Amino acid sequence: MARARARSESLGDPEDASGGAPKRRPEGPGGGRPERRVPGAAECALAFGLIWVWDYLAHNPFCGQMFRCGCVFAWDWDRGWRDCNVHDPTAPHCPWCACADFLGGRACYLSSRKTFLACACLAWLGAAATGANFAARLRAAVAAWLAYGLAAGLFFFVVLAPDYPYFFAYARPWATS
Repeated sequence: MARARARSESLGDPEDASGGAPKRRPEGPGGGRPERRVPGAAECALAFGLIWVWDYLAHNPFCGQMFRCGCVFAWDWDRGWRDCNVHDPTAPHCPWCACADFLGGRACYLSSRKTFLACACLAWLGAAATGANFAARLRAAVAAWLAYGLAAGLFFFVVLAPDYPYFFAYARPWATS
């Protein structure tokens, strides 16, 4: 409490007479915005761990929903794509799971967990740079994960696999007949 009061006084923010709430910082270089700080190593490690868990839980079900291929959640990641149509020689192959078939295998970088994690971690750090709180940073990371997944999935569907029939609720007209 004493430390906060000393800091407030050093900023020239005396408590007002209407209840003791400190006033906002004066306008200027800080502009009354929250102070920015760089997250520490422990916070970055925690963030990466939470993002990794999110990706572990959501990656296969996201693929299954996006391409209706049969991928589901399973504690063992390999078991999650056991029923994917990529294993059925007579069915159209999920472009996400058959990424090795596109661009000489380089398309796998687009659907790689590492790429998803990097995108989400960059969003986390970007939110941290704006002074956002922990929950807002986590929301930014998940939103970036989803946005990247949608963009990459749409790229697979439209550009790399124009013969694949499904993308979320959309089915190519020839696929419904």
